[in-house]
Amino acid sequence: MTMSRCHMLKLGILIAVTMLFPFGALAEEDGESQDIRRHCIGLLWCTEQSVNSTSTDGLLWLYSAEERGSYSRLAVRPLYSMEEDPTRNLLRRSILWPLGTYERRGDQAWTHIFPLYWHSEQPGREWTFTVPLYMKLIHGDSAWHHLFPLFSRHVMGKYYARNFVLGPLLITTSDSRTDLSQWDLLFPFFHYRQDLNSSNSWLFPLYWSGEDRSKGDAYRYLLPLYGSSDSPSQHYNFLFPLYGYADNVTAQVKRFSLLGLPPAKGFSAIPSLALFERVTTADETSHRIFPLYRYVSGANDSSTFDALLLYRHQTAPSGTIDRFFPLYRYEGNADSQTHEFDLFGYRDASWFRYEDDPNHSTHRLLGLYNYDRSQDGSSQVSALGYRRLSLYLHRSEDDLTEDRLVPLHDYFRDGDNSSFSFLGISEFALYRQESSPSLFRHRLFPLYRYRHDLAKDETEFDAMFLYRHLTTPAQTADRLLPFWDYAGATAKTGWRFSFLGIEAMALYRYDTNETRTLNHLFPFYGYCSEHDGETRFSALGLPPFGPLAAWSLYEHDHSSTEVSDRFFPLYRYRKDSSQQASAFDMLGMGSASLVHHEATPSSVAHHVFPLYRYAYDEETGQTTINLLGIEPVSLFRSQSSPTQSAHHAFPLYSYRADDTTDTSSFSALWMFWRTTSPTMSQTSLFPIASMAKDEVTGETSWSMIGLDPALPISWIRHSWTQDSARGLFVPLYDYRREQDQTTLSIGGLSYASLYRQEDSSTLHSHRLFPIYSYRHDLSQDVARTSVLLAYEHERTPSRNTDTLIPFWRYERGHNQDETRFNLLGFGTWSIFEHHATSTGTTDRLFPLYKYASTRETGDAEFSFLWPLVDYKRRQGVVTSASVLWWLAAYERPDPDHTNSHLLGVGKMALVRRTTSPQESVFELNPVFPLYRYRNEVGRGSAWDLLGGFVGFDSTDERSRLRLLWWISL
Repeated sequence: MTMSRCHMLKLGILIAVTMLFPFGALAEEDGESQDIRRHCIGLLWCTEQSVNSTSTDGLLWLYSAEERGSYSRLAVRPLYSMEEDPTRNLLRRSILWPLGTYERRGDQAWTHIFPLYWHSEQPGREWTFTVPLYMKLIHGDSAWHHLFPLFSRHVMGKYYARNFVLGPLLITTSDSRTDLSQWDLLFPFFHYRQDLNSSNSWLFPLYWSGEDRSKGDAYRYLLPLYGSSDSPSQHYNFLFPLYGYADNVTAQVKRFSLLGLPPAKGFSAIPSLALFERVTTADETSHRIFPLYRYVSGANDSSTFDALLLYRHQTAPSGTIDRFFPLYRYEGNADSQTHEFDLFGYRDASWFRYEDDPNHSTHRLLGLYNYDRSQDGSSQVSALGYRRLSLYLHRSEDDLTEDRLVPLHDYFRDGDNSSFSFLGISEFALYRQESSPSLFRHRLFPLYRYRHDLAKDETEFDAMFLYRHLTTPAQTADRLLPFWDYAGATAKTGWRFSFLGIEAMALYRYDTNETRTLNHLFPFYGYCSEHDGETRFSALGLPPFGPLAAWSLYEHDHSSTEVSDRFFPLYRYRKDSSQQASAFDMLGMGSASLVHHEATPSSVAHHVFPLYRYAYDEETGQTTINLLGIEPVSLFRSQSSPTQSAHHAFPLYSYRADDTTDTSSFSALWMFWRTTSPTMSQTSLFPIASMAKDEVTGETSWSMIGLDPALPISWIRHSWTQDSARGLFVPLYDYRREQDQTTLSIGGLSYASLYRQEDSSTLHSHRLFPIYSYRHDLSQDVARTSVLLAYEHERTPSRNTDTLIPFWRYERGHNQDETRFNLLGFGTWSIFEHHATSTGTTDRLFPLYKYASTRETGDAEFSFLWPLVDYKRRQGVVTSASVLWWLAAYERPDPDHTNSHLLGVGKMALVRRTTSPQESVFELNPVFPLYRYRNEVGRGSAWDLLGGFVGFDSTDERSRLRLLWWISL
């Protein structure tokens, strides 16, 4: 609890200091000196003044005011705010925002008192809404008035008016242009309308009547019993459900119906839903009694008779139709000489069907048979199915014959080609025989398959998927899996034979042709002989395949240029006569063998792992010797060539020399290094000392107790050249010299040292941290001295400055005769400040008083216990004066504008008066806007009470009285 109280006490002190501590600022913007003065009392009050504007914020930003040219703003949050700019004809006010707002901008104005009243006004438009009773909308010559929910009125000029009483209860419309008179009661149930040329009325949904005298139309309906309509194009009347009559004079269609719905008006093609109907057109006459009969008689001696929706008899010059669904149907067409007869069904879905024409005739009995015959003599008979999807099918036409009985046989003949299948269909039969002038074949699945191609003189015979015999003019093949496989060329000497397997995967294989001979007995041996003299022999493994080595223990290869012999893993020998190269390996292969010897005309290499390795290359003259190890990791290694030599004995020493680059290096026991080159020489004894010299730059350096030559890090390091030098002994001293610049640091490195001295042609400085620091910039003639980080003296060509933080600061300028003295603080954040120049004087003792004056312009400012007393003068004329800022205030920003306040500030004053060349305003505002008077030059005068509750406007053209903010009289 004690800690919480302490924290709360500290927080309260911090807030009080923040709110009460005064501060001020002088700002310069855009490189030009502007008199911008800002004075604040913590967060309680803050004012900012410049040449063109004045702003005030106080009471934790609850109060805010601003005057900027013609623009002014005032806010007492959250009670009242106001903005005004006469040059833009802008006025915006709000009371308890967003509850009450008024704004006028140019010719537009809008007001709202949330959530009761909304008003907007602009040229040609006006909108008012009083929640929830009244609404007015004016747009041009159109106006809407609504008194919710009782009455609404829409007016357009002086000729049109529409009234709504209780919404759709009663609607009246009148238009003097067309002599329109319209009434709607409980819209849309009752309606009456009359104008110059027509009239109509209805009582929804029972009664409808109307006439159009200009078109000669008239109608009257008493739904659903009676209806009558007359026009020059048609006559229509009905008495439901007794009769209906329609006469379409234009289409020459007459329709009469009894006992049902009348004919549809305007739709002469749609039959009426009545028991009896008679239709007369220019081409035919019809009558019907639903559902007994229907009779149609045409002008071309055609007639149609339908009975009970099942029987139809139709006659015409082109043919006859007679059917009794679903027993039979007959159709005959005299033009196409076709006849159709169906029995027990309809068309293709009948049990028996017969049809014929001059070129074709067919008849069938569904499911039993189907017979088709054409005029060209072709015919087709099928039984127990439908056409080709039948068990039995016989088809004949010209040279083609087909006969099939599923699944016994299938015979097909087309000219000289024929096929016969038994116990199956086509290719899917057990036995099948095919013959043609060039091919004869037959098979009995799965026993055998025989094919004889007469054109190619080829014979092929297969049996049980195991035996195959093939004879062609070029070869003969015979195979019985998996026992033997033989193939031989007739005209050539080549042949092959495999036993117990297939070709290369057989246990025994012999293959010979014009280019080579193969012979193997797996896994004992494999032999390959090429006709160019190359032979390959392998034993105990896979025989040789292609150019790759055989997967066997022993292999011997012989050719005209190369001989190789190996017995894995004991030895491997290879000799290449064309390259005059040879190689021998023991217990391994290649360089990974225990013993290896390799020789070419220009090189030789041999090794006994891991004892030694010797290599010599005559082209490069390079000799390499390794002892006890694997190249390049070995105890001893020597490598020499005409230009290079290197040898080492691990870990005793290592030496390398290159005559081309004239470089050499020597190391011993990983502690001593010696490196030389035309540009650099270095000698190191790790970790004691190292010395190096750069012949290019002429730099010589030595170091002690470090990581050289691996890393350039050491405790002691010295280096020097003709123009520079560097000495370092960590952490005692650090010395550097570069041309005319010299730097010495003691007790650290560079800037992180206790003592540092730096001298050059443009700078002289030395310091002893934290006792003193001295810096003299010779190029700018600036000197600065500081003692114990508290006292500072600075001298420049233009001024002298002495500072004792945080007690006082004294500054004096030489050129402008300027002096500044601050006490107990720093700069503008000090308690007392005196600033004097040749142009003016400023004195300030916070928070008692502040005084500022300018000699050339006669401007002066004075404040005492601000805002208790505030006084300002410009060019000898008083521009503002105030006592307690709200008690009484006077402002004169320019000769043409004045502003006076009493008991308040800005627009929130009890009494306020402003004058300008355009207008003068007087306001009396005790807590709320009581009285306001405005006189504008060229626009007249106006006054209002209670913020516009009652007001009066007067101009040269008119005068009007305003009530309740929106009513104008």
